[in-house]
Amino acid sequence: MKHHSSEDSVLEKQKETAEEEKESLFAQYVDLLNKDSVLKEIVGAIKEGWPSLAESKKKGVIDTFRELMRALHEYHDSYIGLKFAAAPERRMVHGEDVEKYKSGIKTADERERILHNAFIDAVNILSRNMKEFGLDNTWRSDERIYGLNPEATREKLKHWMFNIFEERMLDHI
Repeated sequence: MKHHSSEDSVLEKQKETAEEEKESLFAQYVDLLNKDSVLKEIVGAIKEGWPSLAESKKKGVIDTFRELMRALHEYHDSYIGLKFAAAPERRMVHGEDVEKYKSGIKTADERERILHNAFIDAVNILSRNMKEFGLDNTWRSDERIYGLNPEATREKLKHWMFNIFEERMLDHI
């Protein structure tokens, strides 16, 4: 008869928790994951390498994937805010208060830029962690999200967000 120590049961509980957390996280974003091939690649690489990951690394990859998705949503929300602030009909609402209109656009634009940077950071951190943990991170070099210089990559990541959320770009600011 095999005797289990309390340490064994804690380790077993951690394994169950990490597995449940991974499945719950993927289920939470299933609509977006099914829409985008790069996100599918990321999830596929995590699932493929999952069995060989140490428990601490499982938590790390879950946390960084969750952060990517949070940053993606916040960046999208900030872009929606910028679209709203810059809408030509809002200029008419403010009438003669052009400065208030311009200030609203400036504030929304600053927020969008900050959250775009946070999204880029989340992509880079997830990619680095996956590589460090021995997971396939070749998705990071996909031509849809990687450019030949930082500005090109920044622009491609913006377009990636647009594609994921089927968003139209602003053409009037």
